[in-house]
Amino acid sequence: MKYKYIHIFNFSSIGFDDSVVKILNDKESGFLPEEHLFISRSPEEYDVLKKYGNVVLDTEDVQLINKYADSTDWIIVHGIQGVSSLCKVKKRYLGKVVWRTWGSDAGYGIKDGEIIKNIIKKVLNLYYGRYVHKLAAVGVANVVDSINLSKMYGDVIMFTMPYSTNEYEILEKIRRRGKASGGGNINIMVGHSGFQNDNHLEVIRLLKRFVDQNIKVYFILSYGDFEYIDEVKQFAKKYLGGKAVFVEKKLSYEQYAELVSSMDIAVLDGTGSYALGNLQMLLYFGIQLYINGSGVIRQGLDAEGIPYRTTEEMRYIEYDELKQTTVYQVDKKLSMTMHDYHSACESWHALLDYLESRRVS
Repeated sequence: MKYKYIHIFNFSSIGFDDSVVKILNDKESGFLPEEHLFISRSPEEYDVLKKYGNVVLDTEDVQLINKYADSTDWIIVHGIQGVSSLCKVKKRYLGKVVWRTWGSDAGYGIKDGEIIKNIIKKVLNLYYGRYVHKLAAVGVANVVDSINLSKMYGDVIMFTMPYSTNEYEILEKIRRRGKASGGGNINIMVGHSGFQNDNHLEVIRLLKRFVDQNIKVYFILSYGDFEYIDEVKQFAKKYLGGKAVFVEKKLSYEQYAELVSSMDIAVLDGTGSYALGNLQMLLYFGIQLYINGSGVIRQGLDAEGIPYRTTEEMRYIEYDELKQTTVYQVDKKLSMTMHDYHSACESWHALLDYLESRRVS
């Protein structure tokens, strides 16, 4: 049987992938499940998704785009093993590929002050850009991804491809209950995972001067690089002592949202396009953001007029200023905020309609 769309889930991300399968199997929202086949590389994820009937497991160590391209009109690949992996796709297949970037897989970000490295990165981005421009389209989470890709590859055909189903209702339920008491402490969330792009060690250095104040610093370490996670824990214990709280257990979406809603401040010190799902949640709850002043997330926030502070400010602000957090409301129509199920469906229809127009023409 030939499917119109084959989706490849390259990573085990059950929460994200399940939401896409749910949306595209929703006949009442105008989708045709028989047009879609979903391929998971993870047995654990497959066990969760197989209930839909149009999900298969394929763990073969090959380039799955090349394997399945002749069996479909379009291949939608959700995350890739770095943009260099596009070089392994046969050139005749690139035009039928839609790549939904996860931000960190986009390419090589330019950093201030790294002259030689930046020259090398620009050359690599130019080279890989030849492959990106041959794709049917690139899917993004929001304006941050769009800015990031445009900086690297110039004018690229992009569509918003959200991972969203019932999350909006969960968040609204939590928000209606109101913010839980912090017990007199300022609750600070640092990063969103156990990977180095969250820059935990530098943030700990910035926060250590507040260690004698009423703060609790939460580190989300339920997944990531385990050696690095251990380094973060030891570093935090050394400089923050009992003020550090390590969240190492995998939480359900609702449990995680409850935790995030209890924060006063969130620190995202990465420079690339990352943690955008977390950023949506933080904005939905109106959490005070401290972000890297040189990062692409700052450019996205500026583009949409969303307030923030930079992590650099933590070097000189006093505790009284730190604890005066700003709770603000964000326009739900902006791309960086949490959208409901209906708007997620609209975004997916826009992509599929575009692909259908390309196929007919």
